[in-house]
Order: sequence, then structure tokens, then C-alpha cells
Amino acid sequence: MSPSLSPTELTSDAARRIALAAQGFATPRPTGRIDRRHLRRVMDAVGLIQIDSVNVLVRSQEMPLFSRLGNHPRTLIPDATEAGELFEYWCHEASHLPVSMYPLLQWRMEEARKGSMWPGLQRIAKSKPQLVKEIRDRIYNDGPLVAGDVRTRKGPKGSWWDW
Repeated sequence: MSPSLSPTELTSDAARRIALAAQGFATPRPTGRIDRRHLRRVMDAVGLIQIDSVNVLVRSQEMPLFSRLGNHPRTLIPDATEAGELFEYWCHEASHLPVSMYPLLQWRMEEARKGSMWPGLQRIAKSKPQLVKEIRDRIYNDGPLVAGDVRTRKGPKGSWWDW
């Protein structure tokens, strides 16, 4: 029989320190040149970085990196994506994820292929099959793409998600 675990009492400050450390804030910011190994460390701590169109100072996906790494090359995420270390996927929100997460999300991808997820996308697939074909052909011919690589806008630019 295993001994029962008794609850541990934490002060608010201790709980806050634990939560911040779990998100990678306990580690001092690196000095010197920031590169993809630093990005990998951040991704290990946070799991994913949400892609967002909010652009007050910079796009919001840059903020988790800045808060943990300080000044860093703005090309870290695109370069890691291009190198096959990260991929874009909609897992509750549009996100950059480490490619190691890809197998864990294949069940969701299969559900989407079967049409049991994202009814809005299913409507587009049914109402605009030529658009879907053009995008699939582009991926087949050009290889993996990020959402910003697909430019099919017709009409004026909107205020959201112009990437």
C-alpha cells in the first residue's frame, strides 16, 4: 500500500513563483547571440506560441520570446518553421508548435479530414472546391507552406489576420 500524500500548503508568493518558473521565467535571460537553441528552450517551457494579429508593439507571437529571451532575431520563428522544427496548426488557436507535437495531433487532423471538426472549413470546402484544389496543388508543388504564404485575397484588406 502506498502512503497517502498529504496536501502541501503554499503561500500565494510561492505558488506564483512555481507558476512563473514552470513557464520559463525563473531562468535568467541569455546573454550574447540568441539563436534557435534558445527558441527550443522557450518552446519546451510553453509548449506552443499562439499566432495573433495583435500588433501594438510587435505581433503578439514575439512577446513570449522577448519576455524570456530579451532582444532576439525576429526571424527565429520563421527560420525554425522553414527548417522543419516548428509547424503551424490550429489547436484551439492558430499556433506555432514544435514538430515533436505533430504525432500527438494526428487524431485531430484525421477528425478534420473526416469532416467532424471545423464546420466553417467544411462549408468552404463544399462551396469553394476550386479554392481548396488550388491550395492543395500549391502545397503539392511548393511543399509545406505557412498561412501567410497563401495570398488569395479578393477585395480590400481587412483589419484582422493579415499574415
